[in-house]
Amino acid sequence: MLNQKNSFARIRVYPIIEDHAGLQAAIWRRNTHRRHRGLLHPYKRSPVPCKHHFDEPRANQTAVEVIALSAGRKRRLIEILKGYSTLAVAFSGGVDSTFLLAAAKEALGDGATAVTVDSPIHSRREIREARAIAKDLGVGHIVVPFGEITAPGFVANPPERCYTCKQLIFAEIMRVAASLQIQRVAHGVNLDDLEDYRPGLKAAQEMGIASPLAEAGLTKADIRALSRKMQLPTWNKPSMACLASRIPYGRPITREALMMVEMAEESLLQLGFNGSRVRHHGAVARIEVAPGDLKKTLHKDLRAEILKRLKQIGFKHVAVDLEGYVQGSLNRAIAGKGAEGSGGQGSKGIPPTGGTPAT
Repeated sequence: MLNQKNSFARIRVYPIIEDHAGLQAAIWRRNTHRRHRGLLHPYKRSPVPCKHHFDEPRANQTAVEVIALSAGRKRRLIEILKGYSTLAVAFSGGVDSTFLLAAAKEALGDGATAVTVDSPIHSRREIREARAIAKDLGVGHIVVPFGEITAPGFVANPPERCYTCKQLIFAEIMRVAASLQIQRVAHGVNLDDLEDYRPGLKAAQEMGIASPLAEAGLTKADIRALSRKMQLPTWNKPSMACLASRIPYGRPITREALMMVEMAEESLLQLGFNGSRVRHHGAVARIEVAPGDLKKTLHKDLRAEILKRLKQIGFKHVAVDLEGYVQGSLNRAIAGKGAEGSGGQGSKGIPPTGGTPAT
């Protein structure tokens, strides 16, 4: 009898990839490999692995062998990208989109273009960093002012918020691409993302957005390792998500709330808390920091400075989550609808179809 965890592992991704050939092929190859490892089905392993599966590092492999696997996946990526005459990359300046843009530049030269949608759900720091990275890579970069997102399916902040948001953002990027006669639009989803709770992928699938990193079998670890080898400044950059992801489901998303979150997280970064999150619970700011930084928040002077800054921003109360930063912690609010709550590193959680990504 299959245990609950393995049963969830099988169904987690299928609603997302149903009609997208590239993503479906990537997941099929990954799951084929998992079956051979006994992670999906409790049947006897085949002595001959499927020739289409993605190789994964074994426990006894050397660092050189692991790097060779990543390099092989990058070669597959370059081959995929060369299949496009021109490509617009949905560019945020994060780890994945920066790597994709650098690879697109390598494969297509001037045929690669970065397009960044500038809206209130993205911090000013992210936009500045995206501009700087695109400039350093020597890639044409278009920043599209988007203004406030007023769609009811977003502002009301339902679990499907990310789906609505991505529809609007990808539509804008596609409009820009069409005006420049660019053949395809791609985003930086990687193979690991296909197992997470990301309804934005469904929007991308429906709109025909290419996912070359996932199609090439590249994981987050591959992308960081290759980015470091390529001397990209984002190789060790913390994962980020839009500011709207800091607001619990059901609480309306307002420009004021987004600004408060951005200012609060910027203050924490200035105080030495890298990769922190400030969850906006109305008058209460719930701070999540890396577990190793929890003791720092108890230092008398630093605690007083945090309180001072966040109250100046507009919060009435400031709390530190003793669990520390947990990816996707707000997904626990909908976990009772037939899914497990999201855990930290290595625990994805399985929220119901149509929710928001772990953040």
